[in-house]
Amino acid sequence: PKSAEPHYKTGLVYLRSRNLTAAQEALTKAIEIDPGYTLAYKELGELFYQLKQGDKAVSNYEKYLALTGKPAIGTLRYAFFLFMAKDFVRANEAFSGLVKKDDVSPLTLRFYAISLFEVGDYQQSRSMFERYFANAQRDEIEASDYAYFGKLLIRQNEDSLAIENLRRSISLEKRQPDLLQLLAETYFKIKKYPEAISAYENLIELRSKPSSQDYYSLGRAYYFNKQFEKADTMFIKLIELQPNMTVGYLWGARAKSNLDPESEQGLARPYYEKLIEKASATPEKSRNDLLEAYSYLGYYHFLKQENQLSKSDWQKVITLNPEDAKAREALKALN
Repeated sequence: PKSAEPHYKTGLVYLRSRNLTAAQEALTKAIEIDPGYTLAYKELGELFYQLKQGDKAVSNYEKYLALTGKPAIGTLRYAFFLFMAKDFVRANEAFSGLVKKDDVSPLTLRFYAISLFEVGDYQQSRSMFERYFANAQRDEIEASDYAYFGKLLIRQNEDSLAIENLRRSISLEKRQPDLLQLLAETYFKIKKYPEAISAYENLIELRSKPSSQDYYSLGRAYYFNKQFEKADTMFIKLIELQPNMTVGYLWGARAKSNLDPESEQGLARPYYEKLIEKASATPEKSRNDLLEAYSYLGYYHFLKQENQLSKSDWQKVITLNPEDAKAREALKALN
């Protein structure tokens, strides 16, 4: 009754046979009998690690390390437990000593690189990732490794190299909508619009229910690639999903304006009129959009020799921006 060992060994048997509830009970009983029974804390740490209960895994492993005569042996596991508990600062302290060893494993380099990324130490994280990629076997490298490295490179403004790694990640694991969106955004950022379009199209195809943001992003990529009809189609979808937001009408109007550069057909007119209707409740919030809409309508009505309507539109521009030179010139010509 006063021996912890049989409870500890019973716990080991349950642990190896994946009966974690019984294992926890037996190991806890061993510690109740003998609070200094070192190995019971170690196995409880492993048990909670399997249960993904990081805090409890760390707590028990700390007790094991404090009691054992050879704490260095458990440092690697302790570092992994801290990582799982998202205690990245302390995990980095543990990893920093481990990576100095000549026989450091690629797995240790990998987790240290990610942990450094999580605390924002991007330069050191990059150094560890480069060591990891140099030492790991190709079939050991996971999609998430390239994903993390790509995100890191974006933070270092190395977009082209980031794109290479994001693409590698996606080639290993196709169903990564968040990463595909990041890839598309990065292409868009560096003005590679055809590539951004391809990525956004793949993203929409991947999603079971595309979002308004997806249609907005793809529409803008089409727009800046001068594919105005396709852009207009995306903005129509955006309006269908968000009929009370002005952004769909604004970009739809811009797409139509490029399909009617002289404004003679007034293709953008319905969009701008709808924008004005939706924005009228909060004009200050949509001031720039309203300026654009009234300026277009003022010019359109001028072309149609509808001078009173044109004058009214330009006066609304002046109300929003008294210094608007174009509106002042237009009103001078209409008076």
